[in-house]
Amino acid sequence: MKRITILIMLLVGFSPVFAQKGKVTSALNYITAGNLEKAKEAIEQAMTHEKSKDWSKTYYAKGRVLQAVAESNDPNTRKLYENPLPEAFKEYQKAIELDEKGKMEKLVTLQYPLLSNDFIKLGIDMFQAGKHKEAMEAFEYSLEIGKKPMFGGAVDTNVVFNAGLAAYKAKIWDKAIAYFGQAKDLEYDDPSLYRLLKESYMESGDTASGVNCLQEGFIKYPSDENVLIDLINYYIISDKNEDAFEYVSLAIEADPDNYSYYFAQGLLFEKMDSIEDAIKSYNKSIELKDDYFNSYYNLGALYFNRGVNLIEIANEIMDNEEYLKAKAKGDAEFAKALPYMEKGLEVNPEDVSTMETLKILYYRMKMMDKHAEMDEKLKNR
Repeated sequence: MKRITILIMLLVGFSPVFAQKGKVTSALNYITAGNLEKAKEAIEQAMTHEKSKDWSKTYYAKGRVLQAVAESNDPNTRKLYENPLPEAFKEYQKAIELDEKGKMEKLVTLQYPLLSNDFIKLGIDMFQAGKHKEAMEAFEYSLEIGKKPMFGGAVDTNVVFNAGLAAYKAKIWDKAIAYFGQAKDLEYDDPSLYRLLKESYMESGDTASGVNCLQEGFIKYPSDENVLIDLINYYIISDKNEDAFEYVSLAIEADPDNYSYYFAQGLLFEKMDSIEDAIKSYNKSIELKDDYFNSYYNLGALYFNRGVNLIEIANEIMDNEEYLKAKAKGDAEFAKALPYMEKGLEVNPEDVSTMETLKILYYRMKMMDKHAEMDEKLKNR
């Protein structure tokens, strides 16, 4: 009888421990059964009880509950926890930290691939919802998991690039530079990488690194139009005409049927006052693409401005006969501008600058019906 009494006393003494550890087992069983509300209830009790709150498996089970909630397709279930995936990652790390025998690390390792994919999916969802900072942080968790030994040092370059893109959209320039730079070092194969990295450098105030990045992009992707145009535009804006000409020439040599390169060439000639060369380049651009608004507008504006300059010169002439001759030269330039401006408006009927220029041209050329028509069109905008 005495032995039976001792046994009963031992069971009573250990029952709180077994009960609370049983809550952990129950939580895991509830996950398997798909009852996540009960799983949460059980694990939260275990998390707060003195007998189980420092048990490594409690944190592992909490991580499993959190991960299951995040993976649920039920909107109400997903409301059980506010930010389940980052919390799951932290709980798994805590489980490993508390475990002295190394059993938890093996269990957690089994969860890592699924958890990494969950973070990638979360990142995509956040990005599509316009929550770019949150998207970046989700991708960062996936990258952190990817550093674990089980992955053998392999890096998912798509996730690195996506982390950079999310940082770029969130205007977190230092992280955009870091992730795009890492993607570049890992030879991520996408020419847009170099343009995005260039923009990130420029936004952070590091112009030199931005230009170097574009030059690297051109070397790696010499046939990519966007990288080349970015380079040309930078040099045009920076008044580095010789550099711009060099890249425009390379561009035309690589793709002689690309209308945008001739337009860029025309811009450069115009900036250098090589007007006849600019006219040839703009016309070549139109020849290759007969609905390209910019070339029509620039040609029309070029002739229009020449007309204005000639009229100003004429107005300084006191001799009437000489004045009329000089004025006629100006009017001739206005006449040359007219068809290009009209075609430009046909291509882009809502462009206000073209309308305003045409209104002046119609007035100067005494085309009063069309002048009135354009005036009315501008008023009704």
